[in-house]
Amino acid sequence: MLLALVIIAGTMAAQPGGQMAPATLKLKPLATTTSNAAVSPSTLTFTASNPDTSPTVAASAVVSWKSTASSFGATWNLKVSAPASFNSCSTIPASAVTVSCTAVTGGSNRTCGTSTGLSTTPTQIANGTEPFLTATSYSVTLNFTLQDSWKYIASSSCSLSVTYTITGN
Repeated sequence: MLLALVIIAGTMAAQPGGQMAPATLKLKPLATTTSNAAVSPSTLTFTASNPDTSPTVAASAVVSWKSTASSFGATWNLKVSAPASFNSCSTIPASAVTVSCTAVTGGSNRTCGTSTGLSTTPTQIANGTEPFLTATSYSVTLNFTLQDSWKYIASSSCSLSVTYTITGN
């Protein structure tokens, strides 16, 4: 048995005898609702080191939210993006940072995408399937690795603002 929920929106028109009848009728699917979105920490900080002894510098973040799917088989996607360079270290390109998903909780068929370099274009890093009409909490743990280099002139601490985009369909 297939069950579908829709919102019926329309206008009413008067007919002879005073009865009301729908003049137009539009069916609209319900939308996935998302709430309580949070990320910790809100800004990533990389501490500069000697690239000869510590060629990579790591940071991590946890993105969490709650959503309710309004249709069977609805999916969610998490994408990441960043400005072209670090906030406090403009000579370091954000593309020098690789992001990888290490854990996903919530929903079903959840998957971490492949590691990727940060870009100004949002790139999918995790996805999954949402249960129908059930408020579900999600959490995605991400690791960020800066491939340090002597060509970057950095202060002792470099911060990067990452944008996390959560979509449900």
